[in-house]
Order: sequence, then structure tokens, then C-alpha cells
Amino acid sequence: MWRFAKLAGLLIAGQVLLWTIVAGSGIWLSPMLDSIFEVFVFAYLPTIKLVELRGNYVGDSNIIYPIFYGVLLGIPIYGMVAAAAVCLLKRRK
Repeated sequence: MWRFAKLAGLLIAGQVLLWTIVAGSGIWLSPMLDSIFEVFVFAYLPTIKLVELRGNYVGDSNIIYPIFYGVLLGIPIYGMVAAAAVCLLKRRK
């Protein structure tokens, strides 16, 4: 259990750091890095769609809120799923 919590924390922190770097550089060097930012957003599409369907956003908030909240929801979910997969693979060895 300790290994799972430690690994999940590291994976979540790594995703947050990666998103900070990608989003910051996407703002700073926007035309060149838009395609990289789109790939990262596409990776979190399931959680973005979940937030969009459950959020009842209208108007302009339907444009940015699902992406923002979907990524924030996807970071811990993906971190915990990846940590569980790694722990299961190490247990089978």
C-alpha cells in the first residue's frame, strides 16, 4: 500500500509539473507549441467529456471549464490508475 501511495504521488506530481511546463511554454511560444498542447489535451479527453456531460455549462463557460476541470480531474485519476498498474505488474514478478 505504501508503494502505491508513493508511486501515485510521484506520478501526480510529475503530471502537474509537465502540465505547468507545457501550458506555460504554450502561452509563451504559442504558434509553435499548439500541436503539443493539443496532444496533451487529447490524452485527457475522457475526463473532459465526463465533466462536459455532467457540468451543465452554458455559453462561454462551455468552452474552457470542461477542459480545465477535466484535466484537473484526470491528473489524479491517471496517476492512480498508472500506479495501480505498476504495483500489479511488480507483484506478479
